[in-house]
Amino acid sequence: MFQRWRHKGASLIEILISLVVISVGMLGIAGLQVTQLRQIVQVNTDYNVGLSVIDIMDSMQANPEGVENGDYNNITSSAVSSYKITNCNLIPLNKGCGHFDTANNDALRWLTAIATLLPGSTASIKAHATKPNTFTIEIQSAKRNSPYTYEIAL
Repeated sequence: MFQRWRHKGASLIEILISLVVISVGMLGIAGLQVTQLRQIVQVNTDYNVGLSVIDIMDSMQANPEGVENGDYNNITSSAVSSYKITNCNLIPLNKGCGHFDTANNDALRWLTAIATLLPGSTASIKAHATKPNTFTIEIQSAKRNSPYTYEIAL
């Protein structure tokens, strides 16, 4: 009499629905990868900024006379053109650089590193008003809303 058709395999609609589900899942995975890549870049930048702060802090610790005389106070990226590199090997009588020239070299090297790491950023080092030998280092990146702020005591 009547023959019943047995379903064998999947219909076209079922295949299309499964493709849509798989596509949505793959788009979600791609979105996660983009987010993860952005976070990796930000963490790498944060790490390098931290290293640059350690670098200038080490330079300041190596020049205590410059710290005492205020040679590291009010270093700003807006005044970077006023810093000049002094070749300490050319100073007569093998005296080397004084505390001011050393601080000047350190400031220019540090500000150049910050400008290379974070183009369009500003950086400053200011002595703390009430705490002796304590400095606030602030780096404002164009790509970040809040500045990197460090307070260091030497």
